[in-house]
Amino acid sequence: TTEFNIPWRELAQSENVWHQACYMLLFSPQIVLAVIVLCQYLFSDNYNWKEYLLALALGWAAFHITDANGGPSLQVYILLALGARNFSFRTLMWIYFPITAGIAAVTVAGSQLGWVENLVYTARDGRNSFGFIYPTDCAAHFVFLGLCYWYMRGKKLHYLELPVFAGLGLAAWYGCKGRFSTTLLALLAFTV
Repeated sequence: TTEFNIPWRELAQSENVWHQACYMLLFSPQIVLAVIVLCQYLFSDNYNWKEYLLALALGWAAFHITDANGGPSLQVYILLALGARNFSFRTLMWIYFPITAGIAAVTVAGSQLGWVENLVYTARDGRNSFGFIYPTDCAAHFVFLGLCYWYMRGKKLHYLELPVFAGLGLAAWYGCKGRFSTTLLALLAFTV
């Protein structure tokens, strides 16, 4: 959800097979998820026949729902649920946090350095999007980063780390004017 100009259409229209495969992987995550789920269920010894049948029924329902309503979002969530079975949530957070923090940092820095457009909406005395497609998207990224950081640190959090949440809340309030995200970050800081 950033404003970076990435030429996806050029990949799709290219004659190069690798460009087209890259486009399919980036714009059809359900294909990648389906392959991962299929490999996970085929090459694992941890499943019994009931789980195979349930996974097959859910996978079939996911593809059927996508054909019926034309939107792949529910299919992606069902495939994620099937593929995430027996996968550590903590490991997922340790993968998610550095990737998301890096993307957010590059996007915010890029918006301030002129690499990417910083959309400013006139409502509420100018809401900055900091390189994201909308100010509330930027503020939501701050909330998710705060939640993930809290989950990863757990009981190891110190009082000196509370300014992290306060800083994210101030950025969401003064930069994005995101009221709900600011409230969530304040509640998060209080809870932590």
